[in-house]
Amino acid sequence: MMGEFALVVKFAEILSLDVSVAKLMLTIFSIYPIALLFRVGVFKRPALVQHLFMSAVGIGITWFNYQNDVIHSLLTILITYVIMIFSKGSRLGLALSFIFNMAYLGWAYVNLATSGYDVNWTTTQCILTMRLIGWSFDVYDGQRNPELLTPDQRTTCLTQMPSLLETLGYCYFFGSLTVGPQYPMTRYLQFIDGRFCDPADPSFETSRVKHSMKRFGLGILYMIAYLGFSPLLPTEFLLSFEFLRSYSLLWKLGYIILWHKILLSKYLLCWLIAEGGCVLSGLTYNGRDANGRPKWDALENIDVWLWESASSLNHIIASFNKNTNQWVGRYIYKRLKFLNNQLVSHTVSVIYIAAWHGYFSGYYFCFIMELVSVRAERQAKALFLPYMNQTFLNSTPMRWFSFLAGRLWVVSVCGYSLIYFVVLTQIRWHVIFSSMYYFMQIAFILWVVSFPLLHKFFAQKPAPQANLKTE
Repeated sequence: MMGEFALVVKFAEILSLDVSVAKLMLTIFSIYPIALLFRVGVFKRPALVQHLFMSAVGIGITWFNYQNDVIHSLLTILITYVIMIFSKGSRLGLALSFIFNMAYLGWAYVNLATSGYDVNWTTTQCILTMRLIGWSFDVYDGQRNPELLTPDQRTTCLTQMPSLLETLGYCYFFGSLTVGPQYPMTRYLQFIDGRFCDPADPSFETSRVKHSMKRFGLGILYMIAYLGFSPLLPTEFLLSFEFLRSYSLLWKLGYIILWHKILLSKYLLCWLIAEGGCVLSGLTYNGRDANGRPKWDALENIDVWLWESASSLNHIIASFNKNTNQWVGRYIYKRLKFLNNQLVSHTVSVIYIAAWHGYFSGYYFCFIMELVSVRAERQAKALFLPYMNQTFLNSTPMRWFSFLAGRLWVVSVCGYSLIYFVVLTQIRWHVIFSSMYYFMQIAFILWVVSFPLLHKFFAQKPAPQANLKTE
């Protein structure tokens, strides 16, 4: 392959990876030596030196992955910065920044996206798009009356316009450039200012390295699981004649449950390894726990234990892609509070996150399924739990049954919905769901239609006990 790095090509061949994927993986692993270099040679140097280091390394990483397409990240950062400078952080500037960044990303998707899993400059650009929009909101909040801001907005707002170099350093920070996580610029500036260190505590640095290695180790475990089992559970099998015509609905659902757990491992391994690198750099400091020990989980993107033991969809939301969920909550969902309608705010948030992923119908239907299933779960718990005997519910056999039933519900809904997200196009997901009789979509439609009647019926019946607290 002309123009490719020979060692990268060899690495890709050994692991049977596409060269672009091999580059991405090498980039994620490179966070660790870069973080060590930063801590040893750059950390605690003047802020100017640190920002230059972040900018140069980030631009270098982007060039390594996408060569001349590094121009896209530079261009969007510069244009966004100019918009907010000339608008003086106004509402108009915020709107222009939002429209420009989403339009630029959308244009890239239209020109480059395929119905497969693409690794190209849009992989980094989608992370950058979210970062620049969040940055624009924070600049805007910094110009508003502090009394009108929420406590969270007071924490993240930028009361002074950052310099271009500071903004470049923030956008190109090596630990979060390729796969996230997302965080406000105020955290980055505090990190550069040296606020996330404690020279008086000899265990402070040790705890940082230990936590970094824990996240790295978990990432390696997920990588082994993905590399070992993904060939046995390929996505292509979902579209095969054998899957579509030769198996029962129950067998198909079982395959989808196993398939989705392995498929999502590739996201978890990337997030965990990248997070470990961010921890090693020192960016993730999160205060101290009740015992006075340093915490390094400020940018935790996956709560592994909660994810693997989730028995409700609320657990999934709380454990998976946490920083992106927080970003959407901070800059989209909560900004729609003036609508005074949680359903509308949630729907707009879902549409935004789907558009951020791309233009294929599968993205939109996947997140709509998430919206409907989460609401259905909450409605069902609120409707039925008050009429169940609390002593019976708290008995050991019933607690185990509830947990196992919840696990089955969660993995079934997540696996089924993920089909939309992965196969993307209507012609492909229709074939798969048709072979399964669209059973889950029909079930949710029946629930949406019948819920008002059920709610009215149960509202007329007094609950035999006090309402139970639901998750």
